[in-house]
Amino acid sequence: MLQITNGDAVIGKFEEMGLEGQYLAWRDVLHEGPVPQTATLAELDEIRARFIAGCGWGPLDGVRATFAERRTLIEASRNMQEVVLWFEYDLYDHLQLIQILHWYHANRPLPPRVSLLLPEAHLSAVPIQVFDMIYPLRNTLDDEFFELGAQAWDAFRAPDPRAMLPFLQMEEPALVYLPANTRRLLEEYPWTTDGLSRSARQLLQAAAQGLRDHGEIFEAASAMEEARFMGDSSAFALLDQLTPLALTESGEVTRLGHRLLAGEADWIAARGGIDTWIGGVHLHGSQAQFRWDPAQQTIISAI
Repeated sequence: MLQITNGDAVIGKFEEMGLEGQYLAWRDVLHEGPVPQTATLAELDEIRARFIAGCGWGPLDGVRATFAERRTLIEASRNMQEVVLWFEYDLYDHLQLIQILHWYHANRPLPPRVSLLLPEAHLSAVPIQVFDMIYPLRNTLDDEFFELGAQAWDAFRAPDPRAMLPFLQMEEPALVYLPANTRRLLEEYPWTTDGLSRSARQLLQAAAQGLRDHGEIFEAASAMEEARFMGDSSAFALLDQLTPLALTESGEVTRLGHRLLAGEADWIAARGGIDTWIGGVHLHGSQAQFRWDPAQQTIISAI
């Protein structure tokens, strides 16, 4: 058996409860940086490894080795009796899950059983006793899950974010959190109202409450989420981007910051352009090619 989950904290739970089989932590922050369309997982892993190392989140050779081990183990799982997917309901886990479903969909034959545990809880905080209770209740996945996961992953990696719009209005999809997580991802595009992503705005709003410590700002911004997904490293990088134009070095909101929060300024114009990736979309140049329109709840072309 192979037990796949989001990160090392949950692997520790597996070890504590003596869970059967081998363990695999997926370990990728897919809502950050480039995730373009590639022919193979190895090609994408190289792009992701360079991005992660460039952020200072790990040495390049170490990240490459981790991803190579991941590929070896998931390949070997096709000859195992069962693969169990343990994931949470937030955006961070959702992107990992659809990547894995896409891989199995594209690399048949499947193991005899692939099952899923998707509790509305953060697995690292779930007591061992609860793990023991829910493990026998895991759901065996059918073709609908793999097909929908593959479609969602392809749309996420597309160069036009409007490929994801059909998932916003899906009623009772097999992946129950797909509409909510698609919306939350699209809210990371610059908004038509101020050029800020939702995450950047929430951090700025937290600072406007008088908070100065980065950790406290991060926690306050996370409390504004329906499903917390962002780690502190990503949030701190966003705070660095907001400094010094929207935040002072001491953490106070600047005049521009207050104008942004009032919808009286545009963050991209203030910075002189944008250069960032969301999935397969590279936003670059003097203005964003796509923006999130909160009034219409959709992505629009801004060019």
